[in-house]
Amino acid sequence: MHKKNNEITDTKKHNPARQLYDESMTKVSDEAENLETIREILFGEQSRESEKRRHDAHHALQLNIAELKQDTRDQFEFLSAEINKLYKLINDENDGRLAEKKGTDQAIDKLRSSLEQAKIRQENESSKIHQQVLNESSRLEQQAISRHNELSQKLEQASIELKSDKTDRGDLAKLLQGMAEQLLDTSSKR
Repeated sequence: MHKKNNEITDTKKHNPARQLYDESMTKVSDEAENLETIREILFGEQSRESEKRRHDAHHALQLNIAELKQDTRDQFEFLSAEINKLYKLINDENDGRLAEKKGTDQAIDKLRSSLEQAKIRQENESSKIHQQVLNESSRLEQQAISRHNELSQKLEQASIELKSDKTDRGDLAKLLQGMAEQLLDTSSKR
């Protein structure tokens, strides 16, 4: 390997094109360094300041973007939480209203059922009372007719007895007074 490196070095020394190329490259390299030095002298400070400003602006922009992202994320999370709260409140309100409506419907059904039962009871009681009144009225009417017939017979009998016995007026007054008392008793029983 060492022998090969030596051959390449020997070839470079004896090749004039190669030597010319190496020399021009060295000159170009030196000139480039000189040009860079001149550029640094002329524009170096401005370039560094400009680069620093660009770097600072870029850094500030990155910070602002990160802050904006965080603010946006925080606002989104806040709005999401608020929307969830509102959604929960709406659902709770809806559930409450449904439960209230169900309770109200149940109360209405219970009242309706209670009213129907009360109506049926009232109709039954009314029918019973009506029947009792009719029965009592019929009984009293029969009783009145019976009393009337009884009294009419007594009156007729008394009249017959009066005619036949020619009783005095005092007996007749007592008889009529007794009949009147019986009629009063019958009327007051009604």
